[in-house]
Amino acid sequence: MEPKKEELVLYGCGRQAEKFIRAYPDTTIEYCLDDTLHGRKFYDWPIYKPLDRVEDLRTKYTVVFTDNTSVYGRISREFQRAGLREFEHFIPHSLFRKKMALTWGNCHVEYVKNFLLYSGEFASCYGFYPKKKLWDMREEDFDMEIFRHCDLLICQHIRERNSLSETFSSANVESVLKEDCRIIKFPNLFGLPQFLFPQTDMEDMYVRSRGGIKWYRDRNVDSYLEGTDAVNLDELWERVQNVTYLEEELWEKYLLFCEKLTAREKQCNIHIMDYVMAHLGEEKLFLDVEHPSKGLLGEIGNRILEYLGYKRLDGSLVLPDVYAHEVFTYPFIKKAFHMKWKDGDLKADNQGEKLIPVYMDVREYLRQYCMIYKDEHRKSGKNIPIYYSLLVEDPGNRMEWQAECTGGSIGGTTRQGRKCYALKVRLKQKGLGVEYRAFLYGHGWTNYVPSGHVCGMEEGGSYIQAVQMRLTGEEAVRCHIYYQVHCQRTGWSEQYQDGAKAGNAEGILRMEAIKIEVRMDVK
Repeated sequence: MEPKKEELVLYGCGRQAEKFIRAYPDTTIEYCLDDTLHGRKFYDWPIYKPLDRVEDLRTKYTVVFTDNTSVYGRISREFQRAGLREFEHFIPHSLFRKKMALTWGNCHVEYVKNFLLYSGEFASCYGFYPKKKLWDMREEDFDMEIFRHCDLLICQHIRERNSLSETFSSANVESVLKEDCRIIKFPNLFGLPQFLFPQTDMEDMYVRSRGGIKWYRDRNVDSYLEGTDAVNLDELWERVQNVTYLEEELWEKYLLFCEKLTAREKQCNIHIMDYVMAHLGEEKLFLDVEHPSKGLLGEIGNRILEYLGYKRLDGSLVLPDVYAHEVFTYPFIKKAFHMKWKDGDLKADNQGEKLIPVYMDVREYLRQYCMIYKDEHRKSGKNIPIYYSLLVEDPGNRMEWQAECTGGSIGGTTRQGRKCYALKVRLKQKGLGVEYRAFLYGHGWTNYVPSGHVCGMEEGGSYIQAVQMRLTGEEAVRCHIYYQVHCQRTGWSEQYQDGAKAGNAEGILRMEAIKIEVRMDVK
């Protein structure tokens, strides 16, 4: 964006500011601002404490140097409280003398954004506004003023009924853009390729291990592990190699994938179906049931560049990692769909998901999965009956108490985007009780309530984000309560116990389901 005033002020005196000075030697800089370096000099310019210069800043144009969206958000709020206006008195450095681009979507669009910035043609014309990632946003973060300054929206199509709210739908975003904003939409691929990963449990998706490591649950491997106390890796490997499926069912799922993708492409100006059809047998296009590969996302990026009239990027470029919980594709699936590609280092882009950071072929994947499974099921003891129910938002935006669940079963819903507003838990065991509390959106933690009482808001309004549970009574010293919550977009958490916080109290994500168990130590 072209500054409206010639006198520039630099907020931040680090490497980004140094690069700016070299890139724009024709600019006139008056002075600098910095939260920690005030009182010193940056080159020959004095450094002041930001809010000490507010009155003078009304006649200047401040360029803010940070790529951290939280830091920029804090600076923006402080400036606006002081009467300064974004885009008139200050901007993020990424927009200086550039048109403003915005992304809208999940982790797929984040990779596409980074891909586009590798294009010199694109980066010389557009800069991305530093906004929160969609899954971290609240409705109050939806700032219409930002959209009114947007020149280019790169959008993953999001339907009106989605897991967030209608506020975050593509249609609502488009309705608040300025008239001449260019809109580029590509189809949402999240959750589509189920025909490639039939081993994934779409209801109870994740198996967790110590440290919060999250892998997709594999129903075939689980079935083997449930039937044995001693794992034989050779036997498990052989079993995986020989897993079969009904080909008719696989092709039905494939046709459903094609049908859904075709329908989604009708609402977009970037299409990818032809690329999927041409390359499905030659390269790994999907890392798991929810995440495309770098190759597929890179092709989307190149088609966006072509749409804008820019050159494609060379396919041999080494680009940033793509986020995914990568799994392997079963030999039977590869054979059924005539796939010739071979697995490389599984989870190569997300080494932190490996229990042991080594080269991960399928055999190593199975070995580490067994370690995770053992960790998840390490607890032993006598199960004690516990009963629980959730007050859940139904498809008509009304609320209803679900039927009571028993220990270990799923209370609530998963993958339906439905909020939970209240919780009831009860125990029927002599000398043993339970008390629990919930973290409610906009309100914080409730008080603890005893067995059988309602915790939360029966009248609705504030949904549950997290819970804490603990046992009471004389038998509590011999027992433990275990609970696992399913949260919006993050799936099932690891298993917590005895008063630990489970859920998303530090963020805004809603809790959608819960599993609770109570066990008595057996001596």
